[in-house]
Amino acid sequence: MWPARARRVRPNAGPSSARLWKNGRRQFLANSEHARAEAVAVSGQDVYVAGWREGAGASFFASRATVWKNGVSIDLTDGQRNAAATAIAIQGKDVYVAGYESDEQDEFQAKVWKNGKPIDLGKIPPGYVTGVAVDGQDLYLLGRHALWKNGQPMPILGESQLGYLLALAVKGGKVFVAGWVAEGAHTVATVWVDGKATHPEPLGFAQIQLGS
Repeated sequence: MWPARARRVRPNAGPSSARLWKNGRRQFLANSEHARAEAVAVSGQDVYVAGWREGAGASFFASRATVWKNGVSIDLTDGQRNAAATAIAIQGKDVYVAGYESDEQDEFQAKVWKNGKPIDLGKIPPGYVTGVAVDGQDLYLLGRHALWKNGQPMPILGESQLGYLLALAVKGGKVFVAGWVAEGAHTVATVWVDGKATHPEPLGFAQIQLGS
């Protein structure tokens, strides 16, 4: 299960603005105030940003799942219920955006939009979505604690294992998942390759100054 309960507020407290930088220079995003960017993808000359923005629906506090294509905002939901786009994948001319939207019981339901239209995900439990990938005819969806392929669960975390799944990539049928697991009082960065866990050594971080 991906436990999650919706609230009629912004997905994250406090004001925020969606931003995109290219080579350190800020790029234009329409309707990006009171919004947040969660993922980015590039296909040819087209740049896609997935996220959410608020204040455009029946309630100011209901966020809309949004995609920006070359800076132009495209709403995926109508603003009646809290929603967000959190991941994006491109295959050929098809753009897959994953996220979630609250239902009548105030639970977040996993959502995938293909070229702006929602697709049927089958019986995936309620919860947040952290990644999406497409490989041939196969659609992969990552939640905080589970991975699904074409609507069927794929084992990653053990039943009693505490962890968090954050990123997904699929190449030639090989599935890569990144996240962390708890070991005692510590958390350990972990990469799963076809369900087998490895613990990569940290490479360190280099600070990059982004424009305002």
